[in-house]
Amino acid sequence: MGGFGDQVLAQARVGSEDAEEADQVDAGRGHEGGEAAEEFEGLEDELRLAGRVQLAYERGLIVAALDSSKGNQSEAARLLDMSRATLQDKIRKYGLNHDPELEPEG
Repeated sequence: MGGFGDQVLAQARVGSEDAEEADQVDAGRGHEGGEAAEEFEGLEDELRLAGRVQLAYERGLIVAALDSSKGNQSEAARLLDMSRATLQDKIRKYGLNHDPELEPEG
């Protein structure tokens, strides 16, 4: 397989799961009507797309870092310049691991 950058690009494609998650996030936001809302409707669509791309990009980076580190979360977190706890939160967020150790307590 190619280098880390190739892995990131391959994993960063917007998939149906990422689009569905972005739609769920968007559905939770309220929106008041009015002239200003109509004026910015196109901008809202662009922001929704940007949110989907950002989710897909972040997920792709995480998958690529985990692949590159052969699943070692400490090493993957170091590659991503984040704490291991933050990486574990994002792994849960994107459903990337079903390890019971990562499941929230309670």
